Amino acid sequence: MNVKDLSACKEILRCTAAAVASQPGRLASEHGGTCMGTLADIKIKDPFIAAAGLNVVLISRTQSKLDTAAGEIEAKYKVKTKTLAVDFGKADGATWAMLKAELAPLAVGVLVNNVGVSYPHAEYYEAIDDQLIDDLININIQATNKVSTTASGF
Repeated sequence: MNVKDLSACKEILRCTAAAVASQPGRLASEHGGTCMGTLADIKIKDPFIAAAGLNVVLISRTQSKLDTAAGEIEAKYKVKTKTLAVDFGKADGATWAMLKAELAPLAVGVLVNNVGVSYPHAEYYEAIDDQLIDDLININIQATNKVSTTASGF
């Protein structure tokens, strides 16, 4: 991505945030009342989500970070939050069943899906170990897709 592309992305985000801010409640009424974000302790503090009137479900590995983020969002934007500590690298059938049960009563209309991992450092593909390959596939492909289908109620 070059500087011109980055500037265009920033302008699109600025316009989107301005449109949402100019019509409070519209996003929530048209797309469900809840936004769900993964890797939420650091990624979903973006103000335009909560400022739009959406309640927020925060999902990440560390409960203490989730609690901090939830407290900040609730205090600043006066919306409800729900936190779920999930390690998608260790997700199994019980994990997905729990997520489905927790999300079923919510009207999740916006998903900020940041599930993913990368190499800990630059490395040739043939030099990485089998565990990292498994993590890359399980988290970047399987978990990302399962989060999307679980959040959408499928």
